[in-house]
Amino acid sequence: MTQAMTDRPPEIVPYLVRVQGHRFLAVAGGVAAAGWLLTGGLLAGVGYLVARELDAGRWLTLALVGLPALGLGGLLTAVVALWHGRFIGRGPVLAADRTGVWVANGSFRANPVWLPWEAVSGVLVRRSWLEDLIFIDAQTPHPAVPPGARLMVPTMLLDRRSGDIVTALSALAAGRAPVYGRW
Repeated sequence: MTQAMTDRPPEIVPYLVRVQGHRFLAVAGGVAAAGWLLTGGLLAGVGYLVARELDAGRWLTLALVGLPALGLGGLLTAVVALWHGRFIGRGPVLAADRTGVWVANGSFRANPVWLPWEAVSGVLVRRSWLEDLIFIDAQTPHPAVPPGARLMVPTMLLDRRSGDIVTALSALAAGRAPVYGRW
């Protein structure tokens, strides 16, 4: 049974895993804030040195120090907002039912790939530095996946824990594909 390639799996699939918006904003916003503090501090310091070298008045010094830092803050906020729309708006990252599994392969630009359970040679979980990575190995040729490909689902920003995902995938696979826990 081959299903047509779509931009996202249907919403009636029994098991959907999505990116959690507030987790994404916490992580991306924290990285952007740290980048803004470091780079903005550097820009403000350079602006102050330039203003001091020019023997500028109070308002010109404030403009040379503050405007680059505010501009950088606005740019980083816009980048986080755009990425938030791309991550949250793309639909589920992983979806599964009794016939197969949809996987949006790690990249935020990738369309989900549907594989029947018979085309899955294994589902396994590995621990990386901050998160668990769920790998779905494809064993047969698929229009969007070469044979032997390994599709990856990072779990740090998802709305379900990796243990819950593996348990649900194991139940839905019903022995047609081996599902291994963390190793």
